[in-house]
Order: sequence, then C-alpha cells, then structure tokens
Amino acid sequence: MSIGFFIIGAIIFSIYLYFTIWNIYYSNSKQREESYPTVREKQISKKGELENELKNELKNGLEKEV
Repeated sequence: MSIGFFIIGAIIFSIYLYFTIWNIYYSNSKQREESYPTVREKQISKKGELENELKNELKNGLEKEV
C-alpha cells in the first residue's frame, strides 16, 4: 500500500513540476513579446546611443551660448 502511495505521489509531483516549468517558460516568452515584439537588442542599444549623443550635443550647445 505504501509503494502505491509513493508512485501516485511521484506522478502528481511530476505533473506539478512539468506545469511549473512550462508556466515559467510561457510567461517569459509572452513577456518578451509584449515588451519589444519586433525590436532586437542591438536596435535598442543603438537607439539609446543616438539619444545620448543628441542630449550631449544639446547640452554642449546650451553651455556655449551661456
């Protein structure tokens, strides 16, 4: 009887573990889709670099006028 309980418990635990891992994977992929569906990491970093360059140019231009 105790071996039967052990086997049933192992099956239930395996199912629980499978769905937990599946949920983590599914949530991760869904979050990436919703954050930036078509933008790649290189495009994001290039955009950030361009924004920083523009900010620096504006800052330097304002300092020269004063």
